[in-house]
Amino acid sequence: MNKKILVVFSIIALALLLAGCTQQPQNCGNATCDSGETFQNCPNDCPEGNIPMPDNATGTELPPELPF
Repeated sequence: MNKKILVVFSIIALALLLAGCTQQPQNCGNATCDSGETFQNCPNDCPEGNIPMPDNATGTELPPELPF
């Protein structure tokens, strides 16, 4: 009896874990490849090979100066 309960619980836990892996990020669908979005979890926003920008980036930052 205890083994059956353990098997049922294990199957339910595995199903819940797998269901969580397929959820889209919160901002998916806003036409911007945001941090946490990839082609795999949000293909509408992130074309294949696109690297998302960090949340605090505006696209106008210059790279840091090198100490030469």
